[in-house]
Amino acid sequence: MEQSIDEWVDEPSSGEKEFRRAVRIILKAISLDEELSENMVMKGGILLGIKYKSGRYTTDIDFSTSEKLGSLDIKGFEENLNDRLLEAQASLVEDIRCIVQSIKVQPNKRPDATFPSLKISVGYAKKTDASKLRRLESRQSPQKVSIDYSFNEVTGETENLEVDKEDGEKIKAYALVSLIAEKFRAILQQAARNRNRRQDIYDLHHLLRNHADHTYEEKLLVLETLIQKSAEKGIDQFLHQDGLDDKEVMERSAKDYPLLVNEITGELPDFSSAYELVRNYYKSMPWEMA
Repeated sequence: MEQSIDEWVDEPSSGEKEFRRAVRIILKAISLDEELSENMVMKGGILLGIKYKSGRYTTDIDFSTSEKLGSLDIKGFEENLNDRLLEAQASLVEDIRCIVQSIKVQPNKRPDATFPSLKISVGYAKKTDASKLRRLESRQSPQKVSIDYSFNEVTGETENLEVDKEDGEKIKAYALVSLIAEKFRAILQQAARNRNRRQDIYDLHHLLRNHADHTYEEKLLVLETLIQKSAEKGIDQFLHQDGLDDKEVMERSAKDYPLLVNEITGELPDFSSAYELVRNYYKSMPWEMA
C-alpha cells in the first residue's frame, strides 16, 4: 500500500520531522516551476520512503534527467530554485526556511564526462531560530538536504508524485518498473564503478516483496528498461539470466550489508534470503526476448 507525502512527513515514529518538512518544501518548489518539474525526475531512497514506505533512512534526494549538463545555466538554475523555495515555503505556510548552500559538478575534473551530475546542498532552519537562520543565510547551515541530480540518463517509465494534496501540485517520479530496473543496474555496475552498494538488495527486497506484481508484463517492462539504462555503463557481461550469480556482484552487495541495521527502522532481512528473492526475480525475467 502506497502512502502520501503528508503521511511520510507526519509519521509519528520519525525523529527527523524538520528534515522531512524541508524535503517537502524542496519537492513543492520543483513542482511550481515548469522547467524544473519537466526535467527533474525523482528516484532513489527518499522516493521509496515517501511512496513505498521503505524503512531505510537517507538524507539524499535523487533525480535524473535525459538532458545534457552543458545545456544548463547553473547560476540561473540556482537562482530559480531559491526563488521557488521561497514560493513553496509561503504556499505550505511553513516556519522553515530553505536556501541553496552550494552546487558542485561531479566529476569535478571531467568536463567531458558522459554521465555527469550536480551535487546540490540545500540548507534549512526554523525561522524562529535566529542563530541557525544567520548561518543558513551565510551558506553555512549544518542542517542540509543533499540533492544528487544526474544528467544524460534514461529515466524509463515515469508517473506523477503528488507533493501538495491541497493545491494538487505534482512532480515526475520513477514508476515502479523503472525503480526496479535502476536498482538492478546499480547492483550490476558495482565492479565497473569500484563501489559496494549495501542498500540496493535491501531496497529491491522491499519493492519485490511488498509492491511488485510479478507478472510477465511487469518483468518484460523491467527487463526492457534495464537494457536501456545499461547502455554505455560497462555491464553488458551481466545482462543475461545468470548475471546475479556472478561472485563479485554477490560479494560487493554483501560486504557492507550488515551496516544497514543502523540505517533502517524495523528488522534487517537476512542477506542470503533477500539476495535469493532478488536473484529469482532477475532470473525469471523473459531474457529470451532481450
